[in-house]
Amino acid sequence: MVDYSALYQKIAQTIMAHEGKLSGDTQAFVKDLMAKLNANGWQLDLDAEHAMTTYVNAMQDGIKVGITQALATVVSASTGSSLAHAMQSAAVLRLQKQAFTERWPDGLSLSERLWRWDKATRDGVAVQLDAGIAQSQANGKVVMAMQRAIERAHGEQRFKIVSEHTADWVEELHQSAQAMIHNPAAKAEWQAVVAGVETQISELAYTGSRHAAERLLDQVKNAVKNGNEALLDNAIKWWTYDKQLYHLKRIVRTEMATAAHRAVIASSIDDPDVIGFQWRLSGSHPSSSDICDYYANIEMGLGKGVFTKASVPPHKAHPHCMCLIIPRATPIKQKGSKDYATFIQSTSPARRDQLLPKWAKAAMDEGVPLTQLVRKDGLGLVSKADSQSIIAAMKNTDYEAAKSGNRHKGLYQQWKGKRIPEIEKSIRSLHEQVKVHQDKIANPLSYVNPDLSKSALDALVVSYWPKEIANFEQQINVLTGILKEKKT
Repeated sequence: MVDYSALYQKIAQTIMAHEGKLSGDTQAFVKDLMAKLNANGWQLDLDAEHAMTTYVNAMQDGIKVGITQALATVVSASTGSSLAHAMQSAAVLRLQKQAFTERWPDGLSLSERLWRWDKATRDGVAVQLDAGIAQSQANGKVVMAMQRAIERAHGEQRFKIVSEHTADWVEELHQSAQAMIHNPAAKAEWQAVVAGVETQISELAYTGSRHAAERLLDQVKNAVKNGNEALLDNAIKWWTYDKQLYHLKRIVRTEMATAAHRAVIASSIDDPDVIGFQWRLSGSHPSSSDICDYYANIEMGLGKGVFTKASVPPHKAHPHCMCLIIPRATPIKQKGSKDYATFIQSTSPARRDQLLPKWAKAAMDEGVPLTQLVRKDGLGLVSKADSQSIIAAMKNTDYEAAKSGNRHKGLYQQWKGKRIPEIEKSIRSLHEQVKVHQDKIANPLSYVNPDLSKSALDALVVSYWPKEIANFEQQINVLTGILKEKKT
């Protein structure tokens, strides 16, 4: 008997250890990258590019290792095999491949997510370097303006020149670095540079000598140069270590936890003694309510938070989710407060696509409304066999209705005399229309004016586009009936 509390504790420890290694490796990479950039005048040369490529590849390999470790931890606990043996098992290799290819509700697979992280890391470093160059040029213009103004003045005129321009120079220096400031520490450092420059300029108002002016300009140039480099150093560290490492850790934590989640399901889904899977909130779950609270309170006839085998969510509910999924051999006496039928029909199309089993999604692709796939008592889905019967009856009903002069009779009359290739082409075209409208529902903002009101957008997603899909499916059924009639 698997101790799932101990198992999840071990998984959490494995994830934390892996995150710690990522932090250490990233810190070493940032140090190496800074040295290479500094040595080459902050230019992104081949050495720096190679350092980034090596780092990105190592991080991606590390994530694969982390996922494998999480999977092997579950398989080892479930089978009693050693961790090393479990890492080479067919189950772990299959689930590992699934982890990299299966898409999340946002449409991205892990491989695509890592590619985006890779691109963001590289592009971000280039952007920070470009900003640093622009900042250096802007600062150089300020210093040159100071130099020209002071050198053109003579004697006591220097007092007037400095008095008139100090505030402008200081403000221009302050503004020139704003694109490079991403955190309070960087802001404080640059403010100190500007304050030092302001003090040095102000001193000229009391001396006014040529020697004082020359010394001032040298000091300002050095201060600005050092300030530029410090800001650029901080900006690249901020991008690679603070910002992109956070994204990488989120990917790692979510994917390792999801891999373990899938492994728990896979290790017990075929066990006849297991009736379902309980979604249990983790100890670190926030007090604010989210989708996990819904899962933990779902009611499908097996008690609070217990999903049937066919309906158990295959993913974690959201990034950073550390909730537990526990196989159940008996129902839970306490009833859940969230009705499955209401939940599955009201959730977003992307999450619904994630939660529904393949046979249910296939039935919907055939035109079966979701309402017909939900049991009448609202406690789950009908069986796969029942869904096949619904599809067959629906297809026959659409064709018979059109043939007998009811719904889509015009379509029947128009196409009953057409040749088989023409009918087959029209069916393919209608299937494409279905796919387009399904994508509209999944990604509505890609198809509408951005100024469209939320109520109008909701009407398209919830009502209009689904009705269009249903109409296309009915036409497919009518044409399919005509096609069968011609072929018999």
